[in-house]
Parts: sequence; C-alpha cells; structure tokens
Amino acid sequence: MISKVISSASFRRTCQYVLGKDGAYVLAADGIRDHCPRLMADDFEAQADLRRTISRPCFHAVLSFPPGEKVTDELMEVLAGKYLDQIGMVDTQFAVIRHTDTEHAHVHIIANRVNFQGKAISDSMIGRRAKAAAQELTRDFGLRPAEKKDISRIQIKAMSEPEQVRYRIYSAITSSLKGCPDWTNWRGG
Repeated sequence: MISKVISSASFRRTCQYVLGKDGAYVLAADGIRDHCPRLMADDFEAQADLRRTISRPCFHAVLSFPPGEKVTDELMEVLAGKYLDQIGMVDTQFAVIRHTDTEHAHVHIIANRVNFQGKAISDSMIGRRAKAAAQELTRDFGLRPAEKKDISRIQIKAMSEPEQVRYRIYSAITSSLKGCPDWTNWRGG
C-alpha cells in the first residue's frame, strides 16, 4: 500500500472530483452529509470557518494498493481509520471514498484540518508521516509493499498543475537515465 497526499485548497473541487468518478462510493464518513458533493463541501467549509486562519484546511490523500491485491471495503475502511489516527488527523470530519476506475484498488480520504473544537490540525511533515503510516500498516496487515513507482499507471490529468509539472520532469529525467551507467555520463536529454 502506498500513500499520496495531494495538496488541495478547495473542499468543493476535491469533493466534486472524488465523488464525481463513475463507480465511486463512500465507505465511511463522520460529521458530513456524504450523499452529495456540494453538501459534503458545505459541511467541511462550515467547520473550517471555525478557524479561518488556516489557508489550506482541506486534507486529501489516496491509499493505493498494487494491481491484483484483493482488498475488501471493510479492510479499506479499517486501514483508512488507522491511517488517519497515525498521522494525527483525529477528532475531525472525514470521508473515505473508494474508486473503481483503475485496475488497482484505491481510496480517497478527505479530512478537515480544523477539528470539532475549532482547533487546527498540523500538516507539518504530513507527507513523511503519511508515508510512514502507510508502510507500517502495510506490514501490520500483511499487505504487499510498493515495489517502485510506475509512471505509466499515474493519471497525470487528475493532478494539480504543479504536480503535473513535477511528474513531467521526473519522467523526462528517468527516461534520459536509461542506459546511463552513472551521473558523469548523463547528458540530460
């Protein structure tokens, strides 16, 4: 299992994207109306208004499993709950949505960085905490660990513009390194 934290400034766009996919369905939710993207975003935004100083209150992450890994809805729900606990995203609104649009099983998690008491939940080092949590849960539940990043499976069109640029750069570098024995021989394309 791997974790990908996606930078998102908008609950509205995130909810629309996550629930708008064909075959998407909610596995778990707390503190929100989960049957409509607009109402879900309204609920997230109302709680975020308790702490207006947070510029990016929308937490969005994806937990993905290797193709062929059989993961039940129940297990995904348990993993998502433990993942949120381990990264400190607790006592707040959240939704766990399963997508069925790819060959690999995955869930999207949306959570509010403003908790039920109106206090901010830190996102400091969230990417590292998320990666560590995913690795620990993978071991604890006997799941297959991620082998390597497969650029051909990544849906770049679904990413934000800065993420798309990073993946294009990564792809250009990795393709130019093929057949290059060391850095001194690399020409950069």
